[in-house]
Amino acid sequence: MKNKRALLCAFAAAGFLASIPTALMAQGAYPSKPIRAIVPFSPGGGTDTLARMVFKELSENLGRPIVIDNKPGAGGAIGWAEVARAPADGYTIGLGASTLPPLGEMYDSLPFDPKTAFEFVAPLATVPNVLVASAALPINNLADLRAYGRKTGPLAYGTPGVGTPQHLAGALFARTAGLELRHVPYRGTSNAMTDVLGDHIPLAFVGLPLALQYASGNRIKLLGVATSKRSVLAPDVPTLAEGGLQGYESNYWWDIIAPKGTPPAVLQKLYDATEAVLKRASTQKTLHDAGYEEMLMPRKDYLELLRQEDRKLTQIIRDNNIKLQGSK
Repeated sequence: MKNKRALLCAFAAAGFLASIPTALMAQGAYPSKPIRAIVPFSPGGGTDTLARMVFKELSENLGRPIVIDNKPGAGGAIGWAEVARAPADGYTIGLGASTLPPLGEMYDSLPFDPKTAFEFVAPLATVPNVLVASAALPINNLADLRAYGRKTGPLAYGTPGVGTPQHLAGALFARTAGLELRHVPYRGTSNAMTDVLGDHIPLAFVGLPLALQYASGNRIKLLGVATSKRSVLAPDVPTLAEGGLQGYESNYWWDIIAPKGTPPAVLQKLYDATEAVLKRASTQKTLHDAGYEEMLMPRKDYLELLRQEDRKLTQIIRDNNIKLQGSK
């Protein structure tokens, strides 16, 4: 009888184990093979550089190679579609962005739902936007700009393109400041900066690191960073809120994403490993030298920040009827 009971217990245990999904069984051993990281932008650019910096250290933390796979095109949508289609097992991750959740508002059609196709794993780094003005513009601060703009009518501002974080920052700025601005999209930030330097356009929204390169010698005017507090990259540059634009904030950031349904234990392991990377003083120095600020916060707080940002950007996109071409 004893043997019979033992045999029945063994069969029951075997049946229970068989009912556990393979993904859950594998969690304890994750990762057991190389991880593919999809970067939805071209090799050699600033975003690709950030990805390679972080994923190299993340690979060391996890003890497995992370192989970067660049899939550029359609403002990131091609690469993000590849992440959305991948198996939800933790062996395909991607570089996401704060502009990913509201992306569907700008496209007539996407092969994935940006709000529901992903697990948002961990924040990585942010780049503060900054409003710059031509040195020839007869203003010295934000108050001067608001007074000048109300007298002259629409002022042009340049950005790296339609639907970029800088475009959205400018649209939000116009609404908050009560100014009429005309968006001038360029093919890249450097082109916009060239026209500000040449006084062909009066204003531009660009990333702070690039603006700092041109600020010496009074070649441009830095009117303020679009963050809630001063940037560690340039603590002497005031925020636009300090200049009188209360409540204004519009920066952008990068994060790690995974396909929807990736096991929670895998997501937690990726988050913990990423957080450990970002806490290192050496990593922070590398990021700062490259023009990025690390983002450290609990995952639940980050998910709430993403929800708030999605609501804000969705409203800006709808109010300004911002549309992009491509991606099916």
